[in-house]
Amino acid sequence: MNTADLVKVLKQCFNASVTPLIWGQHGIGKSQIVQELAQELKYECVDLRLGQMEVGDLIGLPSKENGRTVWLKPSWFPTDKSSGILFLDELNRARLDVLQAIFQLVLERRLHTHHLPDGWKIVCASNPSGSDYFVNELDPALLDRFIHIHFKPETNEWLGWGKDTGKIREDISNLIARYPHLLGSQAGDLPLEVLPSPRSWEMLSRMLIGLEDRLWLQCAMGLVGKEAAIAFIESLKKDQELPIKAEDVLSDYSDVKSRVKKYSTGKKARLDLLRITGDELLRILSKEGKAKALSQKEKANLLEFLDELPVDLAFALTKELVKIPEINIYLHGQEKFSEKLAQAVQAA
Repeated sequence: MNTADLVKVLKQCFNASVTPLIWGQHGIGKSQIVQELAQELKYECVDLRLGQMEVGDLIGLPSKENGRTVWLKPSWFPTDKSSGILFLDELNRARLDVLQAIFQLVLERRLHTHHLPDGWKIVCASNPSGSDYFVNELDPALLDRFIHIHFKPETNEWLGWGKDTGKIREDISNLIARYPHLLGSQAGDLPLEVLPSPRSWEMLSRMLIGLEDRLWLQCAMGLVGKEAAIAFIESLKKDQELPIKAEDVLSDYSDVKSRVKKYSTGKKARLDLLRITGDELLRILSKEGKAKALSQKEKANLLEFLDELPVDLAFALTKELVKIPEINIYLHGQEKFSEKLAQAVQAA
């Protein structure tokens, strides 16, 4: 994921109450992006390097008050009614006791007795394991609390940033533009296997609300893993090959009319899917009071659906529908439709 997309996904994480864990090589600007995002949103930003911290730095030190032990908030801890980003860097370089405290923070938004104010968002970051890093293996239960984002800034983004901010000499920019590999290696895949869980599917459902379609696959991979994400995206592409919902036929047939026509004719006809829709209509309309409560528009939509079906399928479905008194009365009043079925039966 490049820089521009990372910023968009982080904002979406804040809206969806999903905690991001950014994976990427050292020196690629993870902390700077978070700090600049905080400035854009007019948030405070607290940057903690967990690899350099002890658990007391997180939960504070004990003190005595009225004969009881209390824990003092550390100096960095956000004040009430403030808003900001708590950036927890070097997550997988933290000590085990520090990780236990972070688990509580991500899960419950509190550290021991200190509750993180509602206006604060948590962003975590880790470096991939390998010969260049000394890292600890993270608990799967902790990893399941995150959306995992593999951050790989693009050379053009870096060059544009350098020009806009004036922080990079022109001769250096020219060199990197000519030899992009000299910017540093950002290769590799997400350095862990993400697996689906009921929790991660629920988080994905929240993440996709209002998110650009082109970012769905990357976000899905970061929550439910590559295999499940691809299966999910492929299922969306094949949505036109799913049964049409009976509720859609009744409520707004114009939205599904093209699919009914597609399923009804040609080499790619899917009569099996139309039968499923017909069975669902029967089930719904057979419920006590449902057929009686149909509006004129819903009855007209049902008629149009039946009229679009291949004649043999329409006849078979109508034969069952007329067992419902209210539907029987309505359909017998539709002369053109009745004549069409009668002629089909005679022709057969």
